[in-house]
Order: sequence, then C-alpha cells, then structure tokens
Amino acid sequence: MPTLTQSNRKNIFDIQIKVNGIIIDSWSGLTYMARVDSARVISFVAHGHMPMECLQLGSIIEIRAGIGIHTPTSELLHFKGVIKNIKPSFDKVGVTAIDYI
Repeated sequence: MPTLTQSNRKNIFDIQIKVNGIIIDSWSGLTYMARVDSARVISFVAHGHMPMECLQLGSIIEIRAGIGIHTPTSELLHFKGVIKNIKPSFDKVGVTAIDYI
C-alpha cells in the first residue's frame, strides 16, 4: 500500500468526470463497484442544468481519479464506459454507467 505524505495527500481525491468530452463540474455521491467476470459499475449524482443537457443514455463517460499521484499506473482509477441509466430530477441527475467488458 502506498504511503501518503503531505505532498501527495492533496491530490488523492482529484476526480474528473467527462461525458462525451464535456467535464461535469458539479457532482456528488460517487460509488464504484467491481466484481470478477462482470462489468464495473459507477454511479453518481450530477447537479445543475448543464449536465441535464449533455447526459444521455449511451453517452461515453470517462472518469479519472487520483490525477497527479505518481504510481506505476498513471491514475488510481480510470473508468471508461457508457451511461446505462439516468434518473432526472428538477436540479440533479442520477447517473449509472458500466464499462466495456
């Protein structure tokens, strides 16, 4: 397990969410699930009116976590998949995505 130091602790939660190349700025409640012989699943809630316009079923989503941490791989998490489920509300959208398997 890598050791966290003062210099790299600030970057451990740097998470970037892109949908069709557009960055989602306001989000919360990110969950990640992975199982053997199954697709990885990511769920989160996007806030504001801009995500409602760009989030569509089948859109390509890319999530990178741990940007800036120097590990043998470039990030701690790199997820690329498609949006499977959308739950719109007045000012937020619940999103569930699966990766390519």
